[in-house]
Amino acid sequence: MALDGMDARSRRNVLLAGLGGLGAAVAVVVTSPLTAQAANSDVVHVGDFDLKGSVATGITSSGDLALRGTTSSTSSDAVGVLGSSTAVSTGGIGVFGQSQSGIGVSGESDGHDGTGVYGFYTLSTGFGIGVQGVTQADRGIGTTGAAMAPSGATTGVWGTAQSPGGIGVHGQSGGRGGVFEGVKAPLRLIPNKAASTHPHSGAAGDLFVDKASRLWFCKGGAHWKQIA
Repeated sequence: MALDGMDARSRRNVLLAGLGGLGAAVAVVVTSPLTAQAANSDVVHVGDFDLKGSVATGITSSGDLALRGTTSSTSSDAVGVLGSSTAVSTGGIGVFGQSQSGIGVSGESDGHDGTGVYGFYTLSTGFGIGVQGVTQADRGIGTTGAAMAPSGATTGVWGTAQSPGGIGVHGQSGGRGGVFEGVKAPLRLIPNKAASTHPHSGAAGDLFVDKASRLWFCKGGAHWKQIA
């Protein structure tokens, strides 16, 4: 009988020790951040990161907003919503917006000197595009820029290139590469404030206005002709 009692106490001690260890493990899980390893049909929690699944996650709302991301960080690199694609093909899309009759993607900035929509190509090589607009409509417009201020020197579209061989704005078409229209003038060439004459050489078709407001046309290389 003594052996039976000792055996019962030993089993009870083992059971209590196991329950104590389980309680400690539960306490660790509750008080420490969870490593998110969600799969299909799992619940998404606030703070989860790097969730993985084999199908899309969809959110549908009958209100004016289906999904919102907000950050209160004061960092200039803070991001409200981030979308990325790790596809190795050239067809990968980080963020896609679609609308039946409205705007697929809209960007807005309320800060001073802010930017509503910003596109950036990170590599220093290749033929990368920061922002691209495409239309398939017969009379559609690929990319449009509008200046809505009723007064002031506003600009609808601004293009700039840092390198000496760069092009600020380039237009190409099977018809006309560029069409300009304006009440004061369809086109203005700003005189170069430092040049007393045309550059030494240029590309065929270059137009240049020196500081005396003389207009020069380049026939290629060092061959220039004053036309006004």
